[in-house]
Order: sequence, then C-alpha cells, then structure tokens
Amino acid sequence: MKEKFFYLFVLVILFFTGCDNDDKLFISEKIGYEFETIESKDLSNNCKLFHVQEKTKPWNIYAIEIDLSNKKNSIELCSANDCVAWGVSVNRESLQNMIKRVSSTGQKVLAGINGDFFNMDNGQQFVTMVHEGKVYSSGITSIPHSGLLIDKNGVPYISIANLKSKFIANNSEYVISSYNGIRNVNNLVVYNSFLKDNDNKSSANPWGCELLIERIAPSNVVVNDVEEYKILEVDDNMDTERIQIKNPETQLIISGHGKARDFINVLKIGDIVKIKNEYPDLNEDVQIKEVIGGWGHIVKDGLNNSKYAIVVEGSMCHEAQRHPRSCVAYNKDKNKFYMVAIEGRDEASIGMNLDEIAYFMKKKFDVWDVLNLDGGGSSTLMEGRNLVNYLKDDWQRPISNAILVLEN
Repeated sequence: MKEKFFYLFVLVILFFTGCDNDDKLFISEKIGYEFETIESKDLSNNCKLFHVQEKTKPWNIYAIEIDLSNKKNSIELCSANDCVAWGVSVNRESLQNMIKRVSSTGQKVLAGINGDFFNMDNGQQFVTMVHEGKVYSSGITSIPHSGLLIDKNGVPYISIANLKSKFIANNSEYVISSYNGIRNVNNLVVYNSFLKDNDNKSSANPWGCELLIERIAPSNVVVNDVEEYKILEVDDNMDTERIQIKNPETQLIISGHGKARDFINVLKIGDIVKIKNEYPDLNEDVQIKEVIGGWGHIVKDGLNNSKYAIVVEGSMCHEAQRHPRSCVAYNKDKNKFYMVAIEGRDEASIGMNLDEIAYFMKKKFDVWDVLNLDGGGSSTLMEGRNLVNYLKDDWQRPISNAILVLEN
C-alpha cells in the first residue's frame, strides 16, 4: 500500500511539470529484458570495452569498464578549452578535441565521455564544475542536481552536487552567491581566471566594490576546505581601471554589490580573509578534488531511483522518452567504474528512458550508483582517440565539459 501511495505521489509531481501526457515517466515493475555482450575488447590497465544488445529490443549499448583498483587509472574532468562561458562569450568543444588537447600535454587518455547538461547557446554548464580543487563555475541551474565527485584519492561519489560557499572576514561571514556568475543585487561573487576572453577581470557591472586576494598557503587541491587569503588591492568605485588577476594560480577577485559591497568595503590591503567551501550532502571527511554535474541519480545504493531522482532534481520533460543517453556508474566496492553510451533515434537502436537505463545498469553490471549525463546529440563515448558509439548526426557536438580517464 505504501508503494502505491509513493507512485501516486511521483505521478502527481510529474503531472505539474509542464510535459505532455505522452512524456510521463512510467512505473515499471519487472521489465524482463535480457542483455548479452556480443563483443568485448581488452584495453590498457585491465580496462574493458563492451558492446551490449538486448534480445527483443533494438538497443546498441557501449560500456567502458575502468579498473579503479589499478592505480594507473585516474578519473579527471575536462572543461571545454579549459575555461567557462559567461554572458555572450560562447565556450564549447568536442570531446575529440578535448582528448586531443589533453593528450598534447603528454598525458595518456584511456577513455572519455561527455559530461553535464549545458546552455546550447553559449555552453554554460548546469552544475558546479571543479577540476584539481579549483571551481571553474557554479553553473546555472537553480535546482541542485546530482553530480560525480572524485576525492583526492581517486574514489568516486555520486551525490547532490550543491556547493555552499562563504566569505569570512573580521569574524563575520557572507554567503558567496556564485563562482564566475552574474553579480545581482546584494550578491558576493568570486571571479577567477577561467572566464573566457575576459583578460583575468570580473564580468560584474560597475556598481560595487572589488578585492584582489591571494592565497597564503599552498593549495591542498581539494575544494571543500577553508583557505586563507591576503588582500592585495581594494577597488571601491570600479571605474575603467578594473582589478586584474596577475597570478591565476593563487589569486581571486571578490566582487560585491549592495549589502555585499558594504561587507567588503571596510576591508583594507593586508587584511587576512577566508573562503569556506563545502558539500553538505557529503561526509565532511571526504576531500573532493573533481566535480561534474548530471541530471538524475538514477541508481542509488543499489536500487532503481529513477522516479524519485526526478522528484528531487526536477523534470527534464524527456525522462520517459527514449533517446540517446550517457551515464557513469560504479559498483559497491568502487573498484569498477563504468562509462556508458546508449545509441538512439535510429531503427538499429531506439534509445532508452531513465527507468530503462537504471534497469540495464543494475541488471548487466550490478552497479551501486548511476549518474545520468547529458544525452541526445551530446552522447559521445571514446576509447582513447577512437569514437565508440555511432553518432546519428555524423559529427561530434561541441559540449561544455567531459569525464576522462587518464593513465598516471
């Protein structure tokens, strides 16, 4: 009886999301699909590539299994062109180009898959992205979404990726609205060198106050921590000569408007301030190095969570439709990590909805947690520099960010 009431609650929530009736997420009990591996390939460092099909449905599914017990394999994230979009500044890059660019630095890329959902107009990603402990951008979604978080030891977590940040000065604190976001009324925003085409300056309007701060101690390359900074410059009028970051590795710009302006305007050159970042949904002992967003923690603690994930994170209006999909997952012991692309919109492979992905990942690979990534034309899986899945548009869509596996 409780299960029926839960399903009714889910359907009522989805009824008011604005989707058409044909798009409602169905509740499946026992789908009964049988999946078989029709081809497999051994990759470097005990990794594997699988081509999976189902006996009765036209599905082509490709999965790369990464052996995380092999310390040569590490999960790292990549932002398009190693920067972020803002305003009218467009920033997107194909997965193929990302891998080529990373490889040119001497790193060996074993595999890659597309990442977070993003604004198709300019490439702004939905959820906060962090790489090597540095926040690239807070993202643009107002509803917290799930993400893939990697700790400093390379252990993956899938959880709500809701970064909370505070600026601390004179034994008082002020909530940081965003990193590299729009500075609205009473907002305090942190700007760094990852804003595309912005000459290491903020993108804020002139009605505020800005500080240039420099980290005092070397970074421990984790994001959820408290770090101390020294104020180097104060700009209380933001005229034509804007504060500029000289050392991108250690310096940030703090920009405040209204009440936030009043909070930072009393500070002086030489004052010591702090920034505290945390992820409330994670154990505070877990030190996070990498974060990338998705939409839907569709398998959680070994159970199909595709319906409740939509209740928590909001409807995308196509969760019940079959489309090309991408996802990542890991097993309970976290020694196997999966990067999966499901082909769709074709007679040879019709795509999956979120419920079917969750069912497949649990049945085929017995995973513990699954994160749904951007899909459709963005769905791209690569083994090294080789494209794995078929792209209906016959070209790789430029995307906002990606998940890579590197060989240490």
